Amino acid sequence: MPRLLPTIPLLTVPVLWSAAAAAAPFDYDALVATIKDHQVTSIEQLLPLLPQGFRASYGLMHTSGSLQEASAQNPRAILFGDDAQLTCAFNGDQTQEGFDTLECFQFHKATASFDFRAIDFPSPRNHLTRVAFSASNRSADGSVDCTSCHGADPRPNWSTYSQWPGAYGASDDFVRDMAGAYAAYVATRPAHPRYRWLVQDADASAPYMDSGAYSMARRPNLRFSDFMGRMNGLRTARLMAARLKPCETLGFAAVALDCRLSAAQEQAITAAGHALPANGVDAYYPRLGIPAQEWTMRPDASGGENNYEHQSGFNFLSMDTAMGTVVKLADAGDTALRDALTAMTDGLSADRTGDELPFFRAMAAILPDPDYFGGNRSANEQRMCPSLTAHVVEACLADHD
Repeated sequence: MPRLLPTIPLLTVPVLWSAAAAAAPFDYDALVATIKDHQVTSIEQLLPLLPQGFRASYGLMHTSGSLQEASAQNPRAILFGDDAQLTCAFNGDQTQEGFDTLECFQFHKATASFDFRAIDFPSPRNHLTRVAFSASNRSADGSVDCTSCHGADPRPNWSTYSQWPGAYGASDDFVRDMAGAYAAYVATRPAHPRYRWLVQDADASAPYMDSGAYSMARRPNLRFSDFMGRMNGLRTARLMAARLKPCETLGFAAVALDCRLSAAQEQAITAAGHALPANGVDAYYPRLGIPAQEWTMRPDASGGENNYEHQSGFNFLSMDTAMGTVVKLADAGDTALRDALTAMTDGLSADRTGDELPFFRAMAAILPDPDYFGGNRSANEQRMCPSLTAHVVEACLADHD
């Protein structure tokens, strides 16, 4: 699979936020505070007030499946910033549905959950006189429940690497089939009241070239996929832990990460009346009591291992779920697992350099991947296996008692 290409320095645009604000996490609360503190009444007014990093990483949807409409000339921009903890979207033409709405979701790592929000700005179209902020997982006017599209335990709807239907760069971040439309959008962007505030690499303005260069220079669709996949891994680990016994949940993680139990450990588990489960999320999902589409982020998931496993950028749902279980154990005080996760993150610097490294570190801060870009998966897993298998045995024996 292709490596991310080196990026070109960002174009300079006005930055209307302080260095102190740059150091603080930009989350939904900070977004709301920005709107209120600056008495913002439109998306056009809000965009230049947002952190430059937040405006520099985004995907563009020329065809939308959301409540916000999109077109080739006025795509739906999905801003996810440096770490994708907060994601917000808007479109660009006043005739489009959702033009006066900023659609956002916040990922909360502490609860491994997504919180969807909408902010409606006043206009003659919606007859509002002030900005309206939605309740959690509701539209701003309360008429739409986000769970109707995003699931009872909401998560983003996003397809898997390397095909993202409806996006510019839909095939592995190339815009080959939409080069003309993309070039037309880029040509009008500098004068557009909204899109002009988006920061983009200089070479990203060029249409697809046969030389093989990516026109989507920062690989936005791939990066968004990987961020969402890792967040969803924490969510699926939580779903599994809430619905299955610890012996099964931990056993699944051990098998997915190729951890081998000693003969004594296997005998102890067998004597307790348990057996390690077979790997494969397709065998697990039906036992969780949730619809297929709510286990993954894929709108087209209908069954079978491939529909579940191929979930994000380069890693897979079983590994993401297993690593979500490991992260939970580490956060609960297992220092050996915490050290193993730290080693995985530190190892990124040997392979990732320049502008890429902060993105990789931000991904690893959510959920490290032992096999990312051909990393030493065996060594990474063996750092985790002694503690993880000990947890498996302890949980299975406790269940026997």
